[in-house]
Amino acid sequence: MKVLIDTNIVTLESLIDELRRHGTEIFIARATKDREVKGTRFEAYVHKIEVAPETFIFGESTFPIRFGGHENLKKILSVISSGSFPKNQENLTDKQRNQLRDALIFESAIIKNCDIFCSNDNRAFLSHGKREELETAFGIKIRNSDEILSEFGT
Repeated sequence: MKVLIDTNIVTLESLIDELRRHGTEIFIARATKDREVKGTRFEAYVHKIEVAPETFIFGESTFPIRFGGHENLKKILSVISSGSFPKNQENLTDKQRNQLRDALIFESAIIKNCDIFCSNDNRAFLSHGKREELETAFGIKIRNSDEILSEFGT
């Protein structure tokens, strides 16, 4: 089983350890490693987790990257922004920049053919039918940390 964990899961070392005990392949997105936990106490811990590539976005992406895949990214952005993400991305607000990073992180799960995307981000992935829409569109289960622990029997 392959699981990509969102940035908000990185702090849950016990959950990650439990996934490892079950032989799960665990991945993080490049955005998590290079931007979200850099300079925190989790940086060394995250260094031990394999990084999934992300789609190249000028001014946002770091290596490893892949080119293409923007159709998936557009669909993800449409869902997590409830259709409000701007076509012109030159002057994004902080909220829109976070939505873009959320979309890049979720798309990394698609790139790695993950079975599960684990996130505690209710607004972006779990509420208002977003989970169901993303699961249907991309065939990846979306679970929060409590659901993961329940599914893995702890």
